[in-house]
Amino acid sequence: MYVLAYHWTMAEFTPAPVNINPTNFPERLFTVCVLFVGFILFSSLLGSAAALIKQGKQHAYLQIKESNKLCRFFVDHQVSVALSS
Repeated sequence: MYVLAYHWTMAEFTPAPVNINPTNFPERLFTVCVLFVGFILFSSLLGSAAALIKQGKQHAYLQIKESNKLCRFFVDHQVSVALSS
């Protein structure tokens, strides 16, 4: 019976329909535990991906900011184009 409960639980994460349902308390408890662990893992993965995206955007922003500071310095101090590039 635990194999059927595990099959049903894994099928819940996929778009495939399944006609198997947990029928007793241990099967339902097992299903809830597997779904709970899946939600935790998925939310952890999603949080890590969001943090990486934010870190990449912040790095790009800092690069643009530093480039603008450098360009402003060149203009303010009248550095020639040949020297600045």
